[in-house]
Amino acid sequence: MLIFSMPRSGSTALAEKLALENNLINCKEYFNRKLRGFHPEIGTWVIKGDLEYINNFQKVESHDIDPKYILPTDVNEKINILKKLPNIDDYLIKVLPHHVSLISDDFINFIDFFKNTHTFILDRKDTFRQFLSHFFAMLTNTYHSRDTSAEGNGILTLPNLTEAYNNKFPNGVEVTQKDLDNFLNLYNQYLYGSLIIQKKFKNVEIITYENIHYQKTLHNKNISLYKDIKCVNLDKSIILNNSLHYLTKRK
Repeated sequence: MLIFSMPRSGSTALAEKLALENNLINCKEYFNRKLRGFHPEIGTWVIKGDLEYINNFQKVESHDIDPKYILPTDVNEKINILKKLPNIDDYLIKVLPHHVSLISDDFINFIDFFKNTHTFILDRKDTFRQFLSHFFAMLTNTYHSRDTSAEGNGILTLPNLTEAYNNKFPNGVEVTQKDLDNFLNLYNQYLYGSLIIQKKFKNVEIITYENIHYQKTLHNKNISLYKDIKCVNLDKSIILNNSLHYLTKRK
């Protein structure tokens, strides 16, 4: 099973939801270059010390990794690993637009391998809130929230996450045209990738972030952290909102 989405679309919670419902091994962002390990019976992980945050990745000690489970950074080498699995349909992989170059031979090989895989394109109607979520996450290096039961294991809880944003933006936020352009560039890649997937893949579903029912038992939480966030430069935020909706032709 495959999920193609933008960042800040609820894809981490969706991946956990689908993996649990379909008894799949959740390989998370398998094509993310920051991932360092993959085991057919475990999924993916990062090596301790590689990242400043661990979020939804399992963290392991470097010396505990068998060299044969080290994950390469090259996309085609990663695909070759997947080709050796008994059944790719036993796994779930989430792909963001920047994980695989959409104008390269890598993407051609990606399409050829996954074209028969049940694929979800995850969409989010409120692109303005999606932009703000991405904007905050990039600046605070704080990406996911987890259930409070996970506290003490290096995982941020909702109060921790809220505090990080409030500390960073005590008086609201100010966005620039550059911030918008960076996001729109990524969104263009998402739109292009979505069109290609719909054209080339045989089993595609488009689902909307706002319409997904997430189980309360998930570790990853779907939250409304940004509903009360205000933009200091209101005129720019209105222009930004209109630009996003014009680009994506939202109704």
